[in-house]
Amino acid sequence: MSVTPKDFLDSADILSKSGNDEMTQRNVLSRAYYAAYHRSCEFIKPEDSDENVGVHKRYINQLMRGENGSKERKIGGRIKSMYLRRRSADYLLKDTIKNDATGLQVGTAKELFLLIDAFEKENSGATESLPYPPPHRPNLKIIK
Repeated sequence: MSVTPKDFLDSADILSKSGNDEMTQRNVLSRAYYAAYHRSCEFIKPEDSDENVGVHKRYINQLMRGENGSKERKIGGRIKSMYLRRRSADYLLKDTIKNDATGLQVGTAKELFLLIDAFEKENSGATESLPYPPPHRPNLKIIK
């Protein structure tokens, strides 16, 4: 049986609602990251490179080389922030996971899915509605 990036996202979403113990939070951070990573790799294929870093960091670097405002940079910025939280969850075991990290991670993954869906619709000219609701984002007030 194979799985899809959406399956990873669904798993992260279910886990995020099942409890807030540290192990669950760490698993949510990881599953949501992999959902976003695999979804973005479907849309923008990773390039071969001689860069002496790991596969994930190399992919982030590839995306971040895009022009400001480009699809690559928009996706890359989200993947990069998610990668840092996933890395902390998987490798920095003495770090405490902040309570808002799981909601932020799942929300960012959902946002990335919607962004890529919109890019794909833009490329195809399709106008059908998306299969999942957009994540809730609070309105921020700019203070000067």
